[in-house]
Amino acid sequence: MGMNTKKCSIAAAIALAISGNAWADAEVERQAVAESTNVSQQAAKKEAPEKITVTGSRIKRDSFSVATPIATMDRNAIDDTGLGSLSEILVNELPQVSEGSSNTNSQSSVQNTGLSTIDLRELGTNRTLTLIDGRRVVSNSYSGNYVSLNTIPTSMVERVEIITGGASAAYGSDAIAGVVNIITQQDKEGFTIKARGGESTEGGAKEFTIDSDFGTTYADDRGYAFLSLTYDEQKGLSYWDRDRAQQMDSWTYDDDEMCNAMLTESGYQCMRDISRADWRSLSDSIPGGVFDEKSSTRPDAGFWYDGQTLRDDWHEERYGIDFNQYTMLKVPDKALAIAGKTEFEVNDDVEVYFQAQFSRNTSENLKSPESEDECDAIITHDTATGVFGSDCIGRIPYDNPYMPEEIREQASSRGVKWDRNFIEVGQILNKNTRDTLRTWAGARGTIWNDWDWDLSVSYGKFKQEQERSNELFVANVRNALNAEVLADGTIQCKDADARAEGCVPLNLFGEGSITPEAADYIRANTEITSNIEQTTVMGFIAGDLFDMPAGAVSSAFGFEYRKDEQSVSTNVPEGGVTFNYVPDFKGDVSVY
Repeated sequence: MGMNTKKCSIAAAIALAISGNAWADAEVERQAVAESTNVSQQAAKKEAPEKITVTGSRIKRDSFSVATPIATMDRNAIDDTGLGSLSEILVNELPQVSEGSSNTNSQSSVQNTGLSTIDLRELGTNRTLTLIDGRRVVSNSYSGNYVSLNTIPTSMVERVEIITGGASAAYGSDAIAGVVNIITQQDKEGFTIKARGGESTEGGAKEFTIDSDFGTTYADDRGYAFLSLTYDEQKGLSYWDRDRAQQMDSWTYDDDEMCNAMLTESGYQCMRDISRADWRSLSDSIPGGVFDEKSSTRPDAGFWYDGQTLRDDWHEERYGIDFNQYTMLKVPDKALAIAGKTEFEVNDDVEVYFQAQFSRNTSENLKSPESEDECDAIITHDTATGVFGSDCIGRIPYDNPYMPEEIREQASSRGVKWDRNFIEVGQILNKNTRDTLRTWAGARGTIWNDWDWDLSVSYGKFKQEQERSNELFVANVRNALNAEVLADGTIQCKDADARAEGCVPLNLFGEGSITPEAADYIRANTEITSNIEQTTVMGFIAGDLFDMPAGAVSSAFGFEYRKDEQSVSTNVPEGGVTFNYVPDFKGDVSVY
């Protein structure tokens, strides 16, 4: 379904830039009239060699002479887009870049909601290697090598280089689709602050971004420091913000004899033939519940609750619920990213450097209330034995005291099949809080006149805390359905151990029939905590071995050690919940 996210010109970005360069240049110009020595110093400074960052090889050469050309997007092009998200900028401006995980396609994801990644040529995010200043950095997901671009301050980026073809020969199997290299600011001086805000031209999808940075030289221009901060907030977009996202509010049936006859035999065919374009797929997991549904060939058979009214003419495509109404078209999130770097020339041949980045990202994805039936499979795990299994809630027992007699009369002795939306428990809320720290330090320089060398160590740490609220605790639902009536008319759970643990009888018959106490008993609020660490030690030396008639024979020699560690812990109770089960695990990978 389409979504218009163009921003109003009325809400254009407000920018304020105070550049120290302008003041410095004016001062130099005034001093130049009186002091010729300063003019000479400025000329010498302009003739200083430009720093070169090479993507795809340690051998220095321009991008036109390599086997895989490099596409580049510089700072000016990034600013001209008017967008706040780096991934959105690349997706909109470069045809070879597609969305990986984003706020518009990760609504159903358990782990990756709120990530902002890119996917080269739609070959998969795991096949796209994202680097920062030519370095691998810690991942933002335990389920893959995902580097979220909203963890990097936008104002920190000088340019982005993309190897548009596969680069697995140089970088490994994680670069089959190519490499994205984010190169940070290297020589910008002065203070800049920018603010932008906007919303979709059709309403909704409000955004606000503020970027600020400061760059300066120190110690007689031997050192350089740069600081950057970005705050970005996106309000999101709901299903109800777009008419075209809503297929139709309800289906209107008339009393036409032929249509009613067809509905009796095969309800789907009649409705679809009337207007296939307006038809929508509905679910029988309604708030009041559907019970003892007979057969898919006779969808008008079975008991259901129209609010609190019990009826026996169930038809899924006539009375069902549209779950799209609970789907966010764009998930709201907030991102705060801070970064700083410094470089210092020890002497003419040696330079030391350090860089650190920290970000906190939060996203909240509001989803539909839990929807279950008697046989939905639930993955379970026995922590004592380590054995995985499957379970389900099961049928409502035949002697359940809440069961209406009309349903009991037609029920099997094994109990009643059911399907229900647990709206009384509340909508599922998937909340992610992510903290990312990336640091590296090293030294580089030249030896033997024209050989370059670099030695560095880097460390990254990522922590994600995910809260998933208003799931169902399977064992508790089963205990609550297994109820009995005492002599005084009191209804209680049959199992004494369950009663001792606070079991509250559960009534599934009718809208609003689940009491707040029962909802609290069957509710499960689960948490998943992920920790990922990466340590890297690397070094290289590059230069010309000897000359040949066609030119110099260039070479590069290097080493790298990298260790990735991750652990995942959850609080999923024994018996399982209506949630994609994630076991506790930990592991590490070392690469030499």
